[in-house]
Amino acid sequence: MEVISRKGYDMFTKSSIPSLFKRYATPMDPLPYQIAANVFPMRVNNHIAGDIIDWSNVPDDPIFQLAFPQPGMLMPNDLATMSKAADLGMSKAGLQHLAEEIRAKMNPHPAN
Repeated sequence: MEVISRKGYDMFTKSSIPSLFKRYATPMDPLPYQIAANVFPMRVNNHIAGDIIDWSNVPDDPIFQLAFPQPGMLMPNDLATMSKAADLGMSKAGLQHLAEEIRAKMNPHPAN
């Protein structure tokens, strides 16, 4: 009988994007994906990151596109605004407020 070993469970969020890209997608710049992850939710577990995503096909891999917020999901001016705010060292609260403003423009009828 073959014994199947268990893998640990790790959850990755937007703060993990640079380390994931360094490990799996070294030639890619993680910054645009971090910016998008400030606006859109992002959670990936170690199974998706290590076993499912075809990192040799990133950014075109469909699972990567589903799991990681894509910079193209933002209007170019919103991406630039978020990027500039991060470059200027805006506080975490300030970035969250800016992200909320961008989300509000994208969804004119939010549930809250």
